[in-house]
Amino acid sequence: MAENDHLRQTLDHYRQLRQQKLDQLKEELAPIELMIRQLERDLGEPPVTESTGLNAAVSDSFVFSDSATASKMPAIRPDEFYTMTQSEAAKAYLGKVGHAVSFDELVAALRKGGARLGGADPKRTLYVSLARNPMREFVWPSEGYIGLSKFYGRAGRAATPRQRAGRPPVARRHAAGIRARNRAPSPDVQAMHELMRDGQRRTAAEIIAALTQKLGRTPARMSIVGSLNSRERYQKDGDHYRAVKQE
Repeated sequence: MAENDHLRQTLDHYRQLRQQKLDQLKEELAPIELMIRQLERDLGEPPVTESTGLNAAVSDSFVFSDSATASKMPAIRPDEFYTMTQSEAAKAYLGKVGHAVSFDELVAALRKGGARLGGADPKRTLYVSLARNPMREFVWPSEGYIGLSKFYGRAGRAATPRQRAGRPPVARRHAAGIRARNRAPSPDVQAMHELMRDGQRRTAAEIIAALTQKLGRTPARMSIVGSLNSRERYQKDGDHYRAVKQE
């Protein structure tokens, strides 16, 4: 009997240890899973669930969509952020939560509350707007997460503008991609340059559609959008782009 009690205590100990490890793993995988789902949406690919051999409790816990992390969000009225600027809406939501959240959660929350997120890439437009906030109210305490500087007392207020703004992983890869393209344009970007030599005005969506037809596959969207933002090569008029005449 005493031996069974000892075995039961040992079993309970390892069950608790397993759950602690699973909880820790879920926290570590969450930002990675969010990034994968975001890139799949950007590329127009359906979500792919990969079998990793982990306990089902881990894999079943990751359910991501455009309303990712909605289960963790506080109640939000559909018009809660309707009349606010992007900065005001982001500040209001973060103040309501009281701690840093993933950037994907912030985007989903603002959309749910009726905030106006514009631009060809609403997520990037919001990031740029918050990074340029003149009051320096926003800070990225870790990769992919955003909070308010007031959450961190003097440390948040003393952070440099670069530390306050931070750079989410997508923005860093975008900048690295621009540097790489300056050295050697990718086949997708080269095909876009050839397409735009006719001087016609096109939206980013029209360019990607034309390249898809020309290449027989979907081009890398981030590479195309990054190259279109090159002022040396392209002029932007609203949502349309036109090639600058090269000497």
